[in-house]
Amino acid sequence: MKPVDVYSSKYMGGTLAAEVNPKYIELDSQMQSGYKYFLEDNYSEAIRRWAIVWNLIMDAMKQEKVNAFCCFDEIFNGNEFVSNWTNDFDECLSNAVSGRGDVTTIEYYSKMRIQFNEQIQLFIDKDNESAIGNAKRAMAEAYFLMGDREKGEKIFVEHLSTNPKWGWGWIGWSDQYWFFNQGDADYKKGEEILLEALKVKDVEEKECIAERLLSLYQDSGEKEKLLALEKKFKQEDAKNIRKQEMSLGLEKKVNTLQREHVKIGRNKPCPCGSGKKYKKCCL
Repeated sequence: MKPVDVYSSKYMGGTLAAEVNPKYIELDSQMQSGYKYFLEDNYSEAIRRWAIVWNLIMDAMKQEKVNAFCCFDEIFNGNEFVSNWTNDFDECLSNAVSGRGDVTTIEYYSKMRIQFNEQIQLFIDKDNESAIGNAKRAMAEAYFLMGDREKGEKIFVEHLSTNPKWGWGWIGWSDQYWFFNQGDADYKKGEEILLEALKVKDVEEKECIAERLLSLYQDSGEKEKLLALEKKFKQEDAKNIRKQEMSLGLEKKVNTLQREHVKIGRNKPCPCGSGKKYKKCCL
């Protein structure tokens, strides 16, 4: 049998790839062929192929009597984890409408994205709040893009009401009003959402929320708020360092830290060093 051309692999650092389950060679081949077009930015062809892959995965999981991606991965043993592939398929659906003004195309791929993310939640471990949150956010983004703000708002509000510590949910919700809507930005609404998020006790990714608020003030030209927030962060940084030094029994002068704010593009490499795009990692 002809070997599969691999364009995306779960094997890192030169690890020798294990053999794919012979039953699912065609599934693996179709998945990898989609990656070829995805990496070439030919999103329509990648989506066409990956829609077939999704149906193959559903049929295979039903046949194997498993209801979680992690369980099917152990049987499939493909060149890429199914969970990683679902993230890439979602990114592909998002990229297919990025910067597009064609209403028909936007509606077609957005509806597909909503349906896809509704379905994948059925196969995610219920304890994997991050993956579930990402799926919810993707659906909400698609509704906003189609102009159905009411349904998009509902998803964010309902999920945040049960999981208020969901930091990237607050950020994603705020983004719909300015970060993704530069032509008709509602900075006030975006600001309200982020400020509300910062009030939540032990909210996740608090620093990222604050950084997004800095970006908002920078984009909106609200210099006074920007400077005031930067000053607050500067004071908090110095305070935290003093606490750390006291806990370590050190007696040295605290150097004032200047927070450098840089707006990172969604498609740029994530500054955390993961190698992933910012929007698929720490955004």
